Amino acid sequence: MKNLKIYISTYVCLLFITLCNGQSAYSFLDFGNNARSNALGSMLYSVYESDVLSYYHNPGFINDSDAYSIGFNYQTYAAHISQYTLNFNPYIRNFGTLAFTIKYLDYGNFKGYDWTGDPTNDFSVYSTVFAVGYGKQLFDKFNIGINLKGAYMRAEKYGFALASDVALNYYDTINKLSLSLFLRNIGHEVSQSFGDEKNSSLPFNLAFAMSKRFKNAPFRFHLYFHDIHNWKLRFTDTTSLQIDPFTNEYIEPKKFAKITDEFMRHFAFGIEIIPTKFLSLMIGYNYQNRQEMTIESRKGLIGFSFGVGLYTRRFSFIYSYNISHLAYGPNNFSLIIPLKIYF
Repeated sequence: MKNLKIYISTYVCLLFITLCNGQSAYSFLDFGNNARSNALGSMLYSVYESDVLSYYHNPGFINDSDAYSIGFNYQTYAAHISQYTLNFNPYIRNFGTLAFTIKYLDYGNFKGYDWTGDPTNDFSVYSTVFAVGYGKQLFDKFNIGINLKGAYMRAEKYGFALASDVALNYYDTINKLSLSLFLRNIGHEVSQSFGDEKNSSLPFNLAFAMSKRFKNAPFRFHLYFHDIHNWKLRFTDTTSLQIDPFTNEYIEPKKFAKITDEFMRHFAFGIEIIPTKFLSLMIGYNYQNRQEMTIESRKGLIGFSFGVGLYTRRFSFIYSYNISHLAYGPNNFSLIIPLKIYF
């Protein structure tokens, strides 16, 4: 009981420190690490299935029946930026199943210059995350899980942070309803050589996810409600506002429109079409991404994402394409192999 009180006190302190800080240089902690989440609107999703790549975001669903699976994810961004993710969940006797994750984000090589413009040493820019997760059933239909993470970023200088995630899950097998509550990135930066602690906090996120599949229909619906602790996600884009010809001032949206816009920025939606157990087609919509990345004269399908999944006994393969900007969209490839069937 004493140790439990110490753990709870430590979490409360770390949570307070995290909430008191603003934007973060460690945003890469929340980058999607599997094609399925990116296909469903870049969301943290809640599905109780064998999916080792999902445990980095939702450790509450780690279970012994899914032990000894390996997952690999490759994702491309603009300007030749790439992300690689490797997951493995071994079973430890008398303890349970753990989920190990290694993420590596490569930004490329850059030429160094001093403040006078004279060349210095060239340098590489990259970030790495190592995480270990553990999940346990609390009681019928309820599971809890935790991730412990170390995050390292390197440019010309470096920064290192420690963080943890907590996920509480509810799953109803009869009604195929899944609910998850997430506390993401509780922690703080440990050390850095930038000499400036601004933006050194972690991107804390209190989020909720749900999924529902209907018995007689090949559909599963997903909903993601993020940044519950932070209502103000909206900002005014003056390029999209009209100017009053009499006052020469910007015409602000009406109060109801602003409230609605603010509310919707917290949501992402997804749907899976599952015609057979071997195939799924996915589409997602992220309202915040669309509002922040569209150009008023040409909105296109920004904010929408698409994916296809192929599931067999020996492997699962998922591809997704996320239209996050008119100029490009990240391609995402995920492969999951259950190793225990080969032994």
